Amino acid sequence: MRELIARVKNPRLLFFLLLNYIISVATLSAQVDGRKGIPPENARPQGARAGVLQQATLMNINNITMWANSDGALERRVSDRTAGVTFPRGTSTVVYAGGLVWGGLVRDGNPPQLRVGGQTYLSGTVPGAIIARGIPENPTDPAVRVFRVRRDWSTADLTRDASEYFNVAILDVTQEMIDDLREQYRSDWLEWPWQKGAPYYERNGIPGYQPPTGDKYDPTEDEPGYAGGDQVIWSVSNDLDPFATQSLYGSQPIGLEMQLTCWAYAGQSDLENTIYQRYRLIYKGVATSPADAMIDSMYIAKWVDPDIGNYANDFAGSVPERGMGYAYNATPGDIEFDKFKIAPPAIGYALVQGPRVPEAGATAHWNLQTITGYRNLPMSVFTYFTKSSRTSDFDVGVTNVGTREWWNVLRGFKALPLFPPRCFVDLISGECNPIELWGDPQTLRGYVDGRVDTAGDRRFAIASGPFSMAFGDTQEVVFALMGASGKDNRDAVGELKKVEGNAEDHFNFHFEKIAPVPVPTLRIVELDEQLILDWETDTSQVRQIETYSSNRYKFETYTVYQLPSASATPDQAVALQPFDITQPRSMNLHTDALRQRKLVNGQEYYFAVTATVLNHDPGVVNSRLESPLVPVAGRPHSPNPGVLYPFPQGEIASNASNVRNLYNISDALVRVRYYDPTRADDHQYKIRFHRDIVRDITPTWDFIDISEFHTGTAVGGDPLNGSQGIV
Repeated sequence: MRELIARVKNPRLLFFLLLNYIISVATLSAQVDGRKGIPPENARPQGARAGVLQQATLMNINNITMWANSDGALERRVSDRTAGVTFPRGTSTVVYAGGLVWGGLVRDGNPPQLRVGGQTYLSGTVPGAIIARGIPENPTDPAVRVFRVRRDWSTADLTRDASEYFNVAILDVTQEMIDDLREQYRSDWLEWPWQKGAPYYERNGIPGYQPPTGDKYDPTEDEPGYAGGDQVIWSVSNDLDPFATQSLYGSQPIGLEMQLTCWAYAGQSDLENTIYQRYRLIYKGVATSPADAMIDSMYIAKWVDPDIGNYANDFAGSVPERGMGYAYNATPGDIEFDKFKIAPPAIGYALVQGPRVPEAGATAHWNLQTITGYRNLPMSVFTYFTKSSRTSDFDVGVTNVGTREWWNVLRGFKALPLFPPRCFVDLISGECNPIELWGDPQTLRGYVDGRVDTAGDRRFAIASGPFSMAFGDTQEVVFALMGASGKDNRDAVGELKKVEGNAEDHFNFHFEKIAPVPVPTLRIVELDEQLILDWETDTSQVRQIETYSSNRYKFETYTVYQLPSASATPDQAVALQPFDITQPRSMNLHTDALRQRKLVNGQEYYFAVTATVLNHDPGVVNSRLESPLVPVAGRPHSPNPGVLYPFPQGEIASNASNVRNLYNISDALVRVRYYDPTRADDHQYKIRFHRDIVRDITPTWDFIDISEFHTGTAVGGDPLNGSQGIV
């Protein structure tokens, strides 16, 4: 609490935080290990033992960790109300608190009334579902908790998990802690609340979730989870408690149930820094809500208080076309991350699925499916808060000032004055623009943080709307929480944009796996002051690459790189001249591209060839994917002693002695040039042409090694066609 009091400057906010804290302690202290009078910050986290109410749990399956609470609030530790997101895992915290805010004009039998709810520093929601109109679950019921599952719960090494969950050093983790944690995983797996809406995989053909019969994952049995996530949490909360909603921003309850699903992946390099958050809102109403109740002009916003290490030196920013808001350190170093000898990272949130609204002929994302007749709304507002020249934390309490301040912000106006609202003025254009801080911190171009406000504590909001909800309607939005590290504080922002692109693409593909792009098989022919890079000899690999098809990605071209060493990183590779895909899959080199001089005999050089595939969908962020760089060494030299090449490179074979038309029915003129003098094999080859006059398509040809074919094998492994190409 000492840190919390030091951070809060608003007396009214401090009062309600203290009140909320006292109530939380009074409620929870009687439930911790059965011992009364012990405040949560001095006891084990809730849910550590079977039968104990789980008030919070931890996402920690990859490189970013995040606390989630049973009242719907995220990114905050419930035990001591401190920062709840750590990145990179095992270092410093980067987010102090977070939540979802909503607001709209509620028509529930009374004159339209503006109401705002959700979670920021206080939570306007309480644990539990709405079981009937205006009737919530009992929040003290053991079934009302945050559920957490992972497929390998019974066999995984939970030592690090226990260290983070119980907030102790690795060496202080006891077997009892590990056993407690494994027991909680088991209970959540068996008691998964599918009846309330928790997602699961139906596999046994029997409607509803049937818990597995054993303690290990069985692919034939039902399984709790979502989107193939390696760790998934789920909770449900509601806004029916008037004390909670009025303590937040002075509004009355709306009757919204919020189902929260978070998931993350382990072992996937392009998703190791990402956690997805799905908020599902269901309008179930208060006790007096009529059947025709409606919420008009509704907006949602993801609110975040980021603290990149030390909270006093942060900046914020946005990427409008990606629906992303982010925070980064204002200076290259940070006292908290200096302890780990790393540059401060950047963190961001992207709206990967906005609210859906009806639109004829359109498509939208919904529950990891593509539906027709709707579209997803984009980010409509990005704004930030400081403690200096801008509106700080909104007024909380029983008055509705905070409600009206948020209503202005959700619609793209400044919080104050309340009326008439004033727009955000773009620093560059001088015109109204609801998207602030859209510039590039790496180049310092455009509207970037620091041009108006000095570095300091930042909060920001990503809003989307408007939409409406009728009584009984469901709305769904998905955010991606991401982290990235770079060479310094600003480079981290560039890396964050790459992380966001991967997170968005995986979501847009509904997490269907994209097949790895095959690596071309590179063979290097070593000649006198010359190298031949050949990746056509392995014709079966060429065919696999050039017929690639996965999630609408198709083969595009090859890229040839030179590298300074076998262990060089991709950013050290130098791309050679663009490759003409109509030419043979090879390249003749005489020049060292790194040193800009002729190749030297005896010097070892390193090259790699990659394949690139392209997706033409304009909604795909990473439209091109490239296979990994696999370096291959080559050393030019004169022919070895006693070796004589029978055919000089580049010589054209004589038609009279080497090439003839076997059937005298082809008008094609074939010219054979000796390309690789090291591979003379005395074989006979046949070229067979295919022409489709009816469809008038480009003729193709087959190149067949007759000598090999007679023994049952053709070039390329195809017993009929051999190698194929275009005339």
